[in-house]
Amino acid sequence: MSNTVEMSSKNDEMSNEIVALSNGNCDLWNRINDLSSKNDEMSNEIVALSNGNCDSWNRINDLSSKNDELSSKVNDLSSKVNDLSSKVNDLSSKVNDLSNDNSVLCDKNAALMRKISSLDESVNSLKRSSNSDGERVSKKIRI
Repeated sequence: MSNTVEMSSKNDEMSNEIVALSNGNCDLWNRINDLSSKNDEMSNEIVALSNGNCDSWNRINDLSSKNDELSSKVNDLSSKVNDLSSKVNDLSSKVNDLSNDNSVLCDKNAALMRKISSLDESVNSLKRSSNSDGERVSKKIRI
């Protein structure tokens, strides 16, 4: 019987140990489940951040593409401005040439006006010096 009591006592000890281990095992599984849940939350947060990062990169790519388009338009406009500037310079040169031509024409016009004035004086002088014969005056004027 002593053997039976001893075995029963050992059986109780082992049962208590099994219960303790089982309780510890349950605590470990609860801890594993908590950690697994936290891992899932972190994974979801990583996915959300990754999606946000993708959105940011997509936005960056869109803005970069728009920047490239604007740069191209700026280059086109710059080229057109350069072309217009060249045309303005050409027109400015032509205006200067016309101004010089105009200055020459003004000088020639002034010289012609002086000749006309001189001819007027000559006509008036001839009129004063002629006798009453109008024919003689008109012949001299034709010369």
